[in-house]
Amino acid sequence: MINLVQFAENKDAVSFKAALHDAIALKVTAVLDTLREKVASDLFGESFKEVEASAKKSGASNPAAVAAAVGFKKYGKRRMEKAAHEGKPAKDVH
Repeated sequence: MINLVQFAENKDAVSFKAALHDAIALKVTAVLDTLREKVASDLFGESFKEVEASAKKSGASNPAAVAAAVGFKKYGKRRMEKAAHEGKPAKDVH
């Protein structure tokens, strides 16, 4: 990670601003990824977690996206959106 104190001590404002922006962007991205995974696994339940684990085991770079794509393929866009809106697993929405 970039040493922000070093940039601050050198008074290189442009570099400091860029380093700070990058550090904040990385942290925000990590937090959003964690929240997205938590919401998705809570919303879609155990079957989502099983598909996600299988995708991760197979080497997928984004297992949650694979699991969501499987859900869209199986249940369709309308049913997945309705499940997300109601906060229920897609299998329980008709």
